[in-house]
This record gives sequence, C-alpha cells and structure tokens, in this order.
Amino acid sequence: MTVFWLMPKEQTPQVSSMAKRVLVIGGNHGAVCDTEAVLGPEGWECTRRAKGEEALAELGDLDPDLVVVETGILDMTPSEVCARIRAATPVPVAVVKAKGSGADREALACLSRGADVYLDRPMDPDLLVARVHAQIRRATRYGASSHVRGTLGFGDIAIDLDARQVYRRDQPVKMTRKEFDLLSILALHQGQIVESGQLLSSVWGYSGDCRTRTLEVHICRLRAKLEADPANPQIIVTVPRVGYMFREAADGTSRSSGQSSRRRSAGAPR
Repeated sequence: MTVFWLMPKEQTPQVSSMAKRVLVIGGNHGAVCDTEAVLGPEGWECTRRAKGEEALAELGDLDPDLVVVETGILDMTPSEVCARIRAATPVPVAVVKAKGSGADREALACLSRGADVYLDRPMDPDLLVARVHAQIRRATRYGASSHVRGTLGFGDIAIDLDARQVYRRDQPVKMTRKEFDLLSILALHQGQIVESGQLLSSVWGYSGDCRTRTLEVHICRLRAKLEADPANPQIIVTVPRVGYMFREAADGTSRSSGQSSRRRSAGAPR
C-alpha cells in the first residue's frame, strides 16, 4: 500500500461530494415546503415511503445518509419510526413537526426516541438545507475513518480520506457514505482480516448478534465498482465464516502522485 500523505489535521469536514441519499418517510399532503423539491436541486437522491414498515424494511438497501420523518405516516407514529430507525442504525434523523394540538408532545417524543433534530412547519427551504448539511457534517465528523487523513493508493485505486472520494484509474467512483466508510475501514487494515461483526458495528452501529445481509450487499456493491471481475474478487476477498480482507491488486503497482510518498502515519491502524 502506498500512502501519499497523512496529516493529523483538525479541520471541520466538508460535506462530501459523493452521492447523497435521503429517505423521506410520511405523506406529503400539499406541504408548503416539499422536501424533495428543496433537496433535489442540492444534489440529493430522494426516496419517499408513506408507510413506516415499508421504509424500515428497505432501510438497509436504500442506505440513506439522512432520514426525514414527516407527518402522515400511514401505519405508525413518527416517534415509533424514530425508535425503530435508531435501534437499527445511527443514521441522522430529522423530524418535521406537525401542526395542531399535541405537535410539541410528538416532537419531544421523537427526540427522546432517537431523532437528532426537528423542524417546524411551515419549513423555510434555506433552513432545511442548512440543517440537513449540519447533520451530515456531524455524522461525517464521527465517521469510521475521520481520525485518519490523507490519500491511500492501491494499484489503480486511490482513496482520498479528506474529500471522501474514491478514484479508479484516475476516474471518480460514485459511492454512498456507508460504502465509503466500509471501504475505508478495509483499506486502512489492508492485508488483515476484519471480522464481519466489527464492520457491522463500526459502519452501521449494529450489535454483534444482529442478523442482516446489509454487509454482504454493500461488499457486492464495492466489488462491482472496484473489481475487474466482481465474480472473482481479487481486492476485497471473503474469509469464510470470519469476515473480509482488503488486499492490493495482483500486479502490486502503486498509483503515481505528484506528492512525495510517505509510509503509514502513526494515526493509521496497523
């Protein structure tokens, strides 16, 4: 592995240029500020589900960077949705407070059961965008690879930990936040076996006894984006009944850089 530069910088992370996904749960009944209409032009991929159970069942596959819980959920209360989300994943959750009597009680219930922030109706579009970006910056700051900075080089793959961007053959590779976090952990432990339970805990916040195919699905996505032959992986390999290992491409070549190369910094795992 070639490390181009690794510095212990303490700057505030910027919002990633990667694909950003928001899952909106609830019915949009002529709202003054339409969540999708506001976040779409900001580069967000928005998915709406009217039923809580449907949204929760798809949470792992949709892999959102943020969940917005609105009113009008057909099969459960907003606070129940927040509690179920928080039990499954540490993804940031924003709640849009309903109008009318009992709205304050419901907002407080959501916050006490896992929501990170709530917004009043009618929503100000600029405030919605600012709050969303603030939640993503917070999640990124405490993400899996935030303690190590720099660019890692593995053959024709480069992982920029500062910009949270991956390149293959000098071309940017579109990734979700969870895909990047997963790849970063594996790459920082290059040549070592990382147990499945450790990955589920570090990336999704799942407990060790959690049964889910989320990890396998994301590994398949990474292989499809990075491997020459995803069906015969050479970079992200499975260690049966244990976990996964990231290893350098078979040719072992290092990606060239205009900056001087350095070995792994003291802050990187060994």
